[in-house]
Amino acid sequence: MHYAEKGGVWATTRWVPEYGRTFTEEKLAAARRATGDPSLWLDDLTWEPAEFTRIAERHAVLEDAAARSGSPLLVCDTDAFATVLWQERYLGSPAPDVEAVHDRVPHHLWILCSPEGVPFEQDGLRDGESIRSWMAERFQEELERRSLPHIVVTGPHEQRLAAAARATDDLLARGWTLSAPLTP
Repeated sequence: MHYAEKGGVWATTRWVPEYGRTFTEEKLAAARRATGDPSLWLDDLTWEPAEFTRIAERHAVLEDAAARSGSPLLVCDTDAFATVLWQERYLGSPAPDVEAVHDRVPHHLWILCSPEGVPFEQDGLRDGESIRSWMAERFQEELERRSLPHIVVTGPHEQRLAAAARATDDLLARGWTLSAPLTP
C-alpha cells in the first residue's frame, strides 16, 4: 500500500521528482533549438561541473519545500548523492560542490532498484541500456563505501514496493532522535 493511500496524516506524503531530468530535458531542447538538429541526443551534450551543482542545489530546494509542507514522509526520486554519481558518469569524476550538497542534506534511507528483470524502456530521455547494470553497481558500491543506510529491491513490481514499504516502516518505527542541546 502506498503511504498516501493510508489516509489521515499519511495522505500528505510528498514525492519529490528528479530535477536532473527536468534540467536535462531543458538542456537537450535548447541544444536542439540552437543547432536546428532535432536528432541530437544525450551523448551530444557537453556538460559543465557547475550544471551538476545547480541540479543538486535545486533538488535540495525542492526537497526542503516538500518537507516544510508537513509531509510525514518524503520520498525523493533522486538526491545530491545520485547527482554525484551521474556527474562521475558524464565528466569522469564528481565535484566537491556536489559532495557538499550531499553532505548537508541528510537522508535516512536509500532504496536502490535493481535493473535485473526490468525491461529497458526508452522514454526519449533515458541514458543507454548498456550502462544500467554498471550504474546500479556504482550506486551500490558507493552506498556501501559511505555506509549509507540502504536496501536493494529486486523482483516483480509488487515485491519491490513491499520491500521498500517494509524498510520505510522499519525506519519510521525507530522514531526520531534529536541532537544534544547546544551548550556554550
